[in-house]
Amino acid sequence: MVVKFLELCGYEPEEIRLQLPRIEKAFTILGLTDFDVERGQERISGFFDTNLRGVRRILGVLVRELVDLTLAKEEGGRWIYSSPPSACADILTAASLGNKDIHVAFPDLLFVLTMGMMFDKLDPIIEAAEGLYLEPGMAHCSLIQTRLGLYARNIIPRAVLQVSVGLICDENPKADASFEEFFGVPVQYLLRSQDKDWEESGRIQRHIDFLAKNLKRMVERVGEAAGGEITDDLLNQARKMARDFSKPMRQILEMGVNCDPPPISSAFVHLMRAINGMPLNRHNHEIAVEGANILCQELQERVNKGEGVVPKGSPRVLHGYVQSYVDPGIVVALEKMGISAPIEEVQLYEPDGRFSPDVSGIEDPNYRLAAVLTQASIFNSLPVKSRVTIEACRRYKLDGCLWLVHYSCRPIMSDSYMMKDIVQKELGIPFMVLETDVYDPRYNRNRQLRPQLEAFAEMVKSYKASLR
Repeated sequence: MVVKFLELCGYEPEEIRLQLPRIEKAFTILGLTDFDVERGQERISGFFDTNLRGVRRILGVLVRELVDLTLAKEEGGRWIYSSPPSACADILTAASLGNKDIHVAFPDLLFVLTMGMMFDKLDPIIEAAEGLYLEPGMAHCSLIQTRLGLYARNIIPRAVLQVSVGLICDENPKADASFEEFFGVPVQYLLRSQDKDWEESGRIQRHIDFLAKNLKRMVERVGEAAGGEITDDLLNQARKMARDFSKPMRQILEMGVNCDPPPISSAFVHLMRAINGMPLNRHNHEIAVEGANILCQELQERVNKGEGVVPKGSPRVLHGYVQSYVDPGIVVALEKMGISAPIEEVQLYEPDGRFSPDVSGIEDPNYRLAAVLTQASIFNSLPVKSRVTIEACRRYKLDGCLWLVHYSCRPIMSDSYMMKDIVQKELGIPFMVLETDVYDPRYNRNRQLRPQLEAFAEMVKSYKASLR
């Protein structure tokens, strides 16, 4: 059973022969039975087009990372962790390049994508966090619960440093303080200033200054934890690695946006973006790059043949705030209804909804990254986010907005219905808000959302028909 699962995840026969003992040991530690592995096969095959070799190879990267982290307690090494949003992935990668004894990960997102999305077995980890500190029914973020639960269940080694990213919500740094309290794990906080006027742009110099200085302190602290300075050369190597994957990923994203019909489900593009935002083991990174380049070629062949996931001329919608990380079936179901969702709000930057921010003239890497982050739509106030969303809908000629909101996230949840009012008044397009949990499978079932998805699909089709 495990061998078939690994074949579905792009493992080559020799890789299976060499790695099977480690993988079976890791699956035993995680409590994954033959039933769970079979269910994983069914879920992956239902969510993604595993006929594509590039898809299979990229899925295998997640399995490799899961096995490496699960066995880390007995295989040794020191670990540095962080979590989304991925402001520090390159910095953590640079730390691992400078010291072979240092390993880095976003354990919460990794387990959401594997134990959650693949195997639907994340519940015990989240429940462990609820029993320790983050009580159920209090709208605590399930991503934070996941990383706390991994410690509570003693699944992953204790980090020599946890980088807590407080760029969107205030709960991240508050909750991550529990790592020092309960487990003795030192925490470095990465914060940004949020004191701006209601309609003020995100690209404000005082905000860039504040965040750049926070980034500089974080780089120094990560270097100390790793036992050596993170030099510009190491950072450049890490950023080169990231570009090697992001370049073909961007080509795949643009195929989905610019080709009619899109050649692959946006659910898989979303998964690629999640992997792109995580620090990876160097070998696993090489496999990810290989898979992305193979997938580019496979999809170009589909484009040449006019093949895609929806009929040609189908309606297209903007997916906000972000797709579910544990249930890609939500988007797959929408595509089966004849609606594609090639763009996510988390990809958009002010002022006009493009996929790339303006960082011209900024040479210092910390200031450059700070400028990128402060221009992201999701980090801005409602007036800025709504303008960016409206411009993106116009730019890409979209026929509606599906707003999947993470109900336990105060910054995201608090303005979603106001966003709906603003966009609909300006554009008149269908806009549906779906309240769910993008990380916790207990509250995120496609079958529960299906009636709303069907109603939304009908509204979008009627709207598009009315334009003819």
